[in-house]
Amino acid sequence: MQAVRRERCWAGIAAAILLLASCLSVARAHEAGQALSPGAVVQAFESALVDVVRESRESVVAIRAQDVTTPVAASPRLQGRRIPHTSGAGFFIHPDGYILTNDHVVHDAVDIYVTLSGGERLEATLTGADANTDLAVIKVELDEPARVMPPGDSDAAQVGQFIISLGNPLSLDFSANIGIISAKGRGDLIGGGDSDLIRYQDFIQTDAYMNRGNSGGPLINLRGEAIGVNSMIRTQGRDSDEYIGLGFAIPMKIAAAVSADIIEHGHVIRGWLGIWLDPTPDGILVERLAPNSPAEEAGLRPRDVITAVDGVPFQGGDSQAEAAFKWAIATAPLGVEIPFAIQRNEVSQTVGVVLRQMPPEAAGGASLTYPLVSALGVRVRPLPAEAAAVHGFDKGDEGLIIEAVSDDGVAVAAGIARGALIVSVGGLTVYTTESLEATLRHAAGSSTRPISVEIKLRNTAGTKKLAIPSEPFRKLLEDKD
Repeated sequence: MQAVRRERCWAGIAAAILLLASCLSVARAHEAGQALSPGAVVQAFESALVDVVRESRESVVAIRAQDVTTPVAASPRLQGRRIPHTSGAGFFIHPDGYILTNDHVVHDAVDIYVTLSGGERLEATLTGADANTDLAVIKVELDEPARVMPPGDSDAAQVGQFIISLGNPLSLDFSANIGIISAKGRGDLIGGGDSDLIRYQDFIQTDAYMNRGNSGGPLINLRGEAIGVNSMIRTQGRDSDEYIGLGFAIPMKIAAAVSADIIEHGHVIRGWLGIWLDPTPDGILVERLAPNSPAEEAGLRPRDVITAVDGVPFQGGDSQAEAAFKWAIATAPLGVEIPFAIQRNEVSQTVGVVLRQMPPEAAGGASLTYPLVSALGVRVRPLPAEAAAVHGFDKGDEGLIIEAVSDDGVAVAAGIARGALIVSVGGLTVYTTESLEATLRHAAGSSTRPISVEIKLRNTAGTKKLAIPSEPFRKLLEDKD
């Protein structure tokens, strides 16, 4: 690992030296009273760019992900049709073959394949994904350590500096485009695989040319360091693919934290405060409190204004202040008291808050639509029969693959783990999240007995049945009534 880092480090230093040399040659010529040669300056600059792109491309991969939507997986009449695929890019972030990309590139993928810069095509597996940041990590098996792209300091990046976007626009693999950083701290943008509002937004805006297929590729500085992950573009209209010079990348500060969690835990661990907020010039206004949340337990009240967290101020009243506050809460340590400076009725005071891990119901998405699936504590995706073999199951197996298991759900207590295939619940087969919700509702509503969940493990013959308590699901149904 150290050898790879040193190699990439020297490559970045060499590129920086070339750029510096071009500047020094101009300065020396100017000091000596010599006529400047624009051609020589341009040639030195171009040579440095060529070296940076050539070195960086070795860390970039092209991604082809075959998707399966819920109707395709659930409807027998659609079986046999061509499964649509998406294309995108990614780049190595770990010598062991871990690749960073966008969630919307690999979301609901049945098969994921990557093409290395040398042309080798490999099958990849999903390590984990995070829709709240539109990031995902996939992994390939390699015979030698991957050429890792060094991470850059996205906070230090400045508006106006040159950057290069790498990716596979319109399936034209390993393309490079140069531009500048047009703005930082962009928020309130719509994107992601389901056009949901991405929760943590602090985008870098660039005019480097992007198209469909650039998603997941790196946005690099002239030292060959990744300062962002290409995520989305703005077009002329909702149904248009025409690029108009507005591209957006997720800062590496966010991408590095999310990917580290995914590699270590298979999912992202976030802090939870439990408030509805509104950024104001004076600080973060608390509009409402979630019941039994850390905010409520600490004694925060509606109309309180949070001015600082652990000494870090959050004034400004704009999207950047909101994004910074949300990210500070998401990445804050859990289970320890953190000082919150607040204004209450124009009086300054400090409140100690102990953050907890964000529960599924607070994370948004499927948990709001499928409360019983949320109580089960799993995130699932369909596995059609034709894709079973490539995922380590027997040919013809189908059901729901468990992508993630929460630490406090019913599933983890019953020994249901990530990677297992849910075949049936209460004797009824399940093919979609909707059908899982419906079977849980039926089983909990018709009996007080434990619910039977039939699962199958990868590369294992036969299935096994586990019993989960029906009480948590019945309580949800009673509360709803």
